[in-house]
Amino acid sequence: MWPLAASAAANSAANAAASTAVSTAAGAPEPTLMDVSILVDESGSLSDADVHEEIEAATTIALGGLNPRSRVSVHGFGSQNKPGQNAITEACPPTVLDSSVKKDALASCVRKLHRRADGEGRPATASSNGPARTRPWRR
Repeated sequence: MWPLAASAAANSAANAAASTAVSTAAGAPEPTLMDVSILVDESGSLSDADVHEEIEAATTIALGGLNPRSRVSVHGFGSQNKPGQNAITEACPPTVLDSSVKKDALASCVRKLHRRADGEGRPATASSNGPARTRPWRR
């Protein structure tokens, strides 16, 4: 997971736990509602296995214990080397996770993320004929 996104997710969880909770009808504290945007690195410089790990992490964050009325969106990012390429694309629109149907739809949407091909905005130094580079901190 891109360090900024993982850090933001950790900070959001800590802030939610530390903030003043809203009481439910039963009197139990309710987690804070949040708007969460998850960023997934789809760079062509990553291996397919690295992107798969990114997708698993995004799914865990999105479905892992947020208030069911919180809203989650997922965006993929990579390089923008040519006109018409987008560095950031919306993979999953903002979704309130208040039902199993919506959770399943978000999980399905996240699984559509993929390692970007040349025409989608791979780094200029990546070669479609050579092996993908991996990040040293991943090993």
